[in-house]
Order: sequence, then C-alpha cells, then structure tokens
Amino acid sequence: MAIQLRPVRPPIAIQKEYHKRLKTFIKEMDRSLFWWLRASYRQVDKDIIQTAQDGAMGDLVKELRRLEREWVKKSNTFAAETAKWFSAKIQGYTAITIQNEMKKRDLVKLGFNLKFKYHSVKERAIFKSIVTQNVNLIKSIASEHLTRVTGVVLRGIESGHDLGRMTESLKQSFGVTERRAAMISRDQTNKATQNLSRQRLMDYGITKGKWMHTSAGKTYRESHVEMDGEIYELDQGCYDPDYGDYIQPAELVNCHCFCIPVVAMGNGEKEEPTPEEEPQAESAKSENPNRQSNEENNIISPNEPINEHLHILTEKLDELGVTYNPVSDSASGLSEDKIINLIAGGDKTKGSCASVGLAYIGRQAGLDVLDFRGGVCQDFFSMYLNLKEITKFPDIEAIFETARSTLTVGNKLLKQMEQGKQYFLTVGKHASIVRKNSKGIYQYLELQSEKHKGWIDFDGNPRFTLNSRFGCENGRGVTEEGFMISIEQFKESKEFKKLLGYINTAANKQKKGRGGHAK
Repeated sequence: MAIQLRPVRPPIAIQKEYHKRLKTFIKEMDRSLFWWLRASYRQVDKDIIQTAQDGAMGDLVKELRRLEREWVKKSNTFAAETAKWFSAKIQGYTAITIQNEMKKRDLVKLGFNLKFKYHSVKERAIFKSIVTQNVNLIKSIASEHLTRVTGVVLRGIESGHDLGRMTESLKQSFGVTERRAAMISRDQTNKATQNLSRQRLMDYGITKGKWMHTSAGKTYRESHVEMDGEIYELDQGCYDPDYGDYIQPAELVNCHCFCIPVVAMGNGEKEEPTPEEEPQAESAKSENPNRQSNEENNIISPNEPINEHLHILTEKLDELGVTYNPVSDSASGLSEDKIINLIAGGDKTKGSCASVGLAYIGRQAGLDVLDFRGGVCQDFFSMYLNLKEITKFPDIEAIFETARSTLTVGNKLLKQMEQGKQYFLTVGKHASIVRKNSKGIYQYLELQSEKHKGWIDFDGNPRFTLNSRFGCENGRGVTEEGFMISIEQFKESKEFKKLLGYINTAANKQKKGRGGHAK
C-alpha cells in the first residue's frame, strides 16, 4: 500500500507577480526608448540622414548605443533583485506546502520528522541554480529587446523611414518581448516549483512520485501522455523516448506535467488516494446504516445512455480524482430549518457557495447529502462554465440574462422570481439560493456562516446586496451573463442526483466550523 500526497502545484499568484514585474520593466525601458527616439529623430533632417553629409547620423547612433548600455546596466540590477525575490518566494511556498500536507496526512506516525527542516545543501544548490538561470533569462529579455530596437532604428535611419513607421515597428518588437516574458514567467514557475519540491520531498525521505500529465497549454507531448500515471524514482525521473533520456516533470520547455508524491508502505500494489480522492463511503455508511452501496445507488442504469452534459462533468471530475460518494434518500423528511442547520456552517474552504447551495437543493429533494469537501471538488463547482452544464440537463429550464454589467444581470434575474419559489442564482462572483418572500422582499440563503446562517433580506435597493454579497459590479466593457433555476426542477432529475455524489461528503470530513466564515 502507498499513500499519495497532494501535489505541489505552481503558485499562480507568484507567477502573475513575476510576469507583472517583467512586463513593468519592459514597458519602462520601451517608454524611455520611444521618448528618446521622438526627441532625437525629429532633430535630424531626413535628407541629412540619407546622404550622411555631416555627423548627424553618427551622433544619433552614438546616443542610441549610450542608451543601450544604460539599460543593460539597469537590467543587470533588476535581474539580480527579481530572480532572488522569485526564487525565495517559490522556495518558501514549496517548503510550507509540503510540510502542511505531511502534517495533514499525519505522517509522523510513519516515522517522518515533521519539525521544520532547514534547506539542505542540495536544496540550497538548486536555489542558487534557479537564481542564476532566472538572472540570465531576465538579462536576455532586455538584451534581445534592445538588440531588436537598435536594429529597427538603424534600419530606419539607413532607409530614411519616417518616425511613424519606425514607431510601428517598435510596437511589434515590444509584443514579441512581452510574449517571451509571459512564457518565461510561466515556464520558470513550473520548473522552480517542481525542482524545489522534489528535493525537499527527498530530504524528508520520500523517494517515489507519480507522473501526472496535463495538457494545460495549446500543445502537448505524446510521450508525456504515455507517461501519465507512471510511478518513478524522484532522483531519476521518467524515461522520455522522444527526448532520449530520463526527465523530470516541467523540465522541458512549456511542460506542464507535475508529480504526485508517493509514500511507499510495503510491497503491495494498492495505492491510497490523494486527499481529493479519499473514499468517504465507509465513513458515510457508519454514520447512516441506511446508505446503499455505490452499485445499489447507481440510479442511472448501465444500459441507459448517460446525458452528454452529465458525461462532460463526470469525466472532468474523474480526471481530477474527485471521489464519487453516492447519495441515497433521506431516512425521514426534514423541515427547512433543520436542513439549514444540517447543511450550513462556517466555511473553512476557499469558498463553497455553489456546491453547498447544490447540497441544500439535494436535501430539499429528499436526498442524504452534505458538502464542504473543499479541494478540487470545491474548485470545480465554483467555475461558472461547469455550473452552466447543469442547466442543460433534461427537464432543467434555466433563466438566463445578459448585460454589460453583472449588477444589471442580477437585477434582471431577481425581477423574474415568482413569490413563494426558491431559485439557485449564479451571478457575479457568488452562487446562492434566493427567494421573494410573502411580503415581496428579496432574500438570499446564507449557508457559509455559523453565526448568520439562514435567510437574509436584501437591502432596500437589491443592487447593494448584489454588490456586497454577490460581488456584482458595474460594466467592464464586456457582455456579462448569469442564470437562475427554480429548485423544484431538480427533484426528479436523475442526472442531478448522480452529480451530487461528487459533492457528497461524510460528516467527519466536512471542512466547516469554528474559524470558518462566509466567502
């Protein structure tokens, strides 16, 4: 048997900040070059440039070379500072992420020393290597951009191009440089995360990993698809026949593959899943003896064709490793207040508004379901495009609205609610159950707070609550969309009941309670 730990994925926030710093520096350099060109080029008469009858062209070139040397010097300083910042951020992130995961999986019982372990000699060597590599890459961005700019200017002088034509060429050069900066920030974040986390895992005594392929980019390598799921030695990597050698995840340019750490426990072939994959059916069965087995509860017969939109969702969820924990009918009907008390709680995940709303609908439909599973399950159901697939289930008729503002979308949807009905509303940055009560007051159901759970009135002007709780905003120059579905439509949906199995969480696995709050 083996334990699979949660993989250390590249930190998007650090990647974005890295890209932002590179882009800011490039823009600053570009503005300086544009300003110099406009100020200097206009002073030189076009005829003089073409005939080179005096030193005007020579002076212009000399000044350009001086400016180039100045920015090379600035880029050296910027490269050193940024590379150290980036490497330190990734090193801290990987160390904390691995330590927290090992503590969460309680690996001290297996003999692991989970006290903070300072960076080993090998890890410090990798850190220095990452710093050096990124210093060189950042310098190369500036150097190559300056070379292109110098070439554009010199060719323009020799050919007698006007300022407008040269400016257009410089804009194209900036686009090339900016795209390269984006690629470097993305690729280096992947590489640094995998390299530092691999060494720290080996320092802890973990020697094996599972190769996980992801085609996150526009292209992918066939050999990496074949390597998906392969167990390998962390210090060696997997053999890539196309490359002709052993490689590590993210080692090759634009490789988005990653490693799932595997803690070996004997000679058995069985593997314990990652936290997102943890089977929860056993806990659930002990909690409620009336729960049925997965096979017994499979309400969609194997011979019955599965709805294509349910298939899209379940296929994605299975690929992400989200465990299916079947739901069954509740032993007895519950009042709305009891359902709210059972479902709601202080949210300790990153934000389970959508999935807990769906769990509430399941309870109202008489199904035994809980939420706050967190992890990739929460991430999946928080995505608008995934929720939109639910609107395409048979017998589900959603009300859609579009506008140039999510505030307008939300307001238009609320006005279509019928009194006495409850709806699942998705708009802005939030999803919730809403209704218009007997007094005609709009209300939303708060399920992510222990203290304030239950029905809460919208402010006098619904737009205030749409902004404060749903994160709706004024127009951003694009078409916004939102939808709502009457929860009555879910009661007879076999597809919805099947989907809830990916949300359903054992009571002792729920990430809610003290310290949690509405998000």
